[in-house]
Amino acid sequence: MLFSGDDIRESARNLLKSLFRMPEMVFFIRNNREITELFAVMSNQELQTDMQTEAVMFERLLSMAGIDTEKVKPGIVHNYIHAIYLTTGSDLMVMDDLAETYDQMMNSLLAYIFGGM
Repeated sequence: MLFSGDDIRESARNLLKSLFRMPEMVFFIRNNREITELFAVMSNQELQTDMQTEAVMFERLLSMAGIDTEKVKPGIVHNYIHAIYLTTGSDLMVMDDLAETYDQMMNSLLAYIFGGM
């Protein structure tokens, strides 16, 4: 069964959306301030180890999807996911527009991974 580019993009969108809807991630989003404070007291080595583990996961996911990780850098995808996470739980966001903002950020990330829309 062959998948079209649109099918792959939609699957990636659904994967990203489900990532942010997982109970664990909802907990992190709701407790953003406390989690950020926890990261601040972690040793640099612990934080770097956790970040490296995530970076390897993103590299594997991209490779499994047939994405050239020389062109689409796993570190940028990693940073993007963290940026989306940090803004989703921010008190600085206009809540009425948060869902649409979130969708725009997802579209931008997907455009980076799969090319322009």
